[in-house]
Amino acid sequence: MLGADHGLVGGYLLGLWGLPGPVVAAVTLHHRIEDNPEPAFSPALAVHVADALWHRLQAGSDGEVPAALNLGALERAGMLDRLDHWQADWARTDA
Repeated sequence: MLGADHGLVGGYLLGLWGLPGPVVAAVTLHHRIEDNPEPAFSPALAVHVADALWHRLQAGSDGEVPAALNLGALERAGMLDRLDHWQADWARTDA
């Protein structure tokens, strides 16, 4: 209806409320991590990965990497090799 997703609306509100830029970016960009100007690991990338893994667990996935997870962003940040570890950690917390 508004032409914006919950990340854009949430980020806008957090910015109005004066929260720090990295917090605003984390909310705003978690579904659009490719728009993040920060190539290193950042709060926005952390929220992106957590959101993607959470959705994967909720969907009862067969273990495949969820389509929503931007592997290129993880690779640019030098964190792609950590994905298997994070997935294993998430699987243990869901048990």
